[in-house]
Amino acid sequence: MSKKIIIIGGGVAGLTAGIYGQRSGFETEIIEMHTTPGGQCTAWNRKGYRFDYCLHWLVGTTKGPFHEIWRDTHVLNDQVEIIDHDIHTRVLAEDGSDFIIYTNIDRWENYLLEMAPEDARSIRKMCNDMRKGIKLEPFLNPPGLRKPVEYMKALFRMSQALKVIVQHGRKNCREYFAERKFKNQKLAFCLDSLFGDEEFSALAFLLMLAWFNQRNAGYLIGGSLPLSKRMADRYLLLGGKLLLGKKVVTIHPLQM
Repeated sequence: MSKKIIIIGGGVAGLTAGIYGQRSGFETEIIEMHTTPGGQCTAWNRKGYRFDYCLHWLVGTTKGPFHEIWRDTHVLNDQVEIIDHDIHTRVLAEDGSDFIIYTNIDRWENYLLEMAPEDARSIRKMCNDMRKGIKLEPFLNPPGLRKPVEYMKALFRMSQALKVIVQHGRKNCREYFAERKFKNQKLAFCLDSLFGDEEFSALAFLLMLAWFNQRNAGYLIGGSLPLSKRMADRYLLLGGKLLLGKKVVTIHPLQM
C-alpha cells in the first residue's frame, strides 16, 4: 500500500510536487480552492483581450536544471513553440523618444554607449556584470546529494559570477544604479522608472539579461493558461487526483 500525500494548492509548485510524488510511487491528491489549476500562473479574457498575469518569459527554455524540470512536468514539450525576442523592453521616455533594452548584451551596450557616451565607464561596468552572470549555472542535484568535488568545480567554473553575487547580491536596483552614477538624465530616469523599486533585486536585473543573452529565457506561445493545463494533464495522466473549487479550512495533525 503506497503512502499518500495531500498537497494544498494547485499552483506550479503544487502541481510539480504532485507530478514528482506520483513518479516516486506515492499516492497524491491536490486540493485547490480555485476552479482552475495554476495558481498565479493564470490569465483571463476581457472584451476580446487576454490578460496574462504571469508568464512573459521563462528561465530554462533551452538548457540547465530548470529546463529538465520543465520537460519532466510538461511545461515544455516538443509541441510548445518558444519565441526569443530581440527586444526585452521598449518604453517612451519623457522627451518622446524610445528607450530600448535589447536582449543581446553587446547590442544593448553599444546602444547605451551611443545614447550616453558620458556614462561609458558605468555602462561597461554594468554590462560586464551581466556577462559575468552568464557563467552562473545552478546545480543539477540537491545539496544533500552533492560531493565536495562538485563544489570545487563550480567554484572554479563560476568564480566571476560568484563575485557578482557577493558584490551585489544584497542590493536593490536603485542602490546599484546609484553606484554607477549615471550622468545622462534619460538613461538614469528610464532605468530607475523600470527597475528602481526598492524590492527589485539588483542581482535579478543583472541575471535577467544574462539569461536572455543566452536565449535561455524565451516566451512560451499561449502563455500561462496552456502551461498550467499541460502540467495538470501530466499530473492526472500519472494517476494523481486534482480537487478543484475546494478550500482547506483546517489541518489536523496526524495521529500516530
